[in-house]
Amino acid sequence: IIDDVITAGTAINEAFEIIGNEKGQVVGCIIALDRQETTATDPTKSATQAVSERYQIPVLSIVNLGEVISILNGKINDEDLKSIEQYRSKYGA
Repeated sequence: IIDDVITAGTAINEAFEIIGNEKGQVVGCIIALDRQETTATDPTKSATQAVSERYQIPVLSIVNLGEVISILNGKINDEDLKSIEQYRSKYGA
């Protein structure tokens, strides 16, 4: 499965079901951006961790939110960076 972003893992769960219904086998998942958000069912795990554990597959991302914040540090204004960090503190795993 290739997806642009993972938030709660909903799209991956739906893709997994569709592929399974067609007798396909998912062997892994690539995500462009892992937002590193927690799941509604387990606030101690990220959606990436939950999907990987649920389906027993590797879930890899090109970049995660923590890396994006590091890259943006010093390149955007402090107010915008603080807003992103507050978002991560509220929703992040």
